[in-house]
Amino acid sequence: MKTTLATGIVGRLCRRSWLVGLLAAMALGTAVGSTAAPQTAEAASITWRFLNETDGTTSIRMFSRARNWIWPGRNQAYRLPATGRVYRKTINCRYGEKVCYGGWLRRNRSLYWGVGPSGRRGCSNCCYRCTNILTPVRRLGY
Repeated sequence: MKTTLATGIVGRLCRRSWLVGLLAAMALGTAVGSTAAPQTAEAASITWRFLNETDGTTSIRMFSRARNWIWPGRNQAYRLPATGRVYRKTINCRYGEKVCYGGWLRRNRSLYWGVGPSGRRGCSNCCYRCTNILTPVRRLGY
């Protein structure tokens, strides 16, 4: 195919028009996008601290109040044997989301702390915002 002067000029104009259109769309997208919420959530963490003051093993889960999410995962729990030491569990979460803990005695699920094993119980002082924090020691006892 032979390029003539006319087709060369038209080709350059088409490329230039495309570039101008792209730059205009980017500028418009920036202006509109500046008021929109971000598409991805900023990552953060909470380091939870627990002391098991019972004579048995306790289990702990954390529940997001903003989305359907459980740490360490569905049908899983962190096990905390009664050793007298403070356990630390760090979870990665979305910045600003509210996360609550639920704990229970493994041999008796009716004895619970925080929002309980299913995350559905009410609680006072068992939730934190995900803002890269270290919680106070949560005492799990009778």
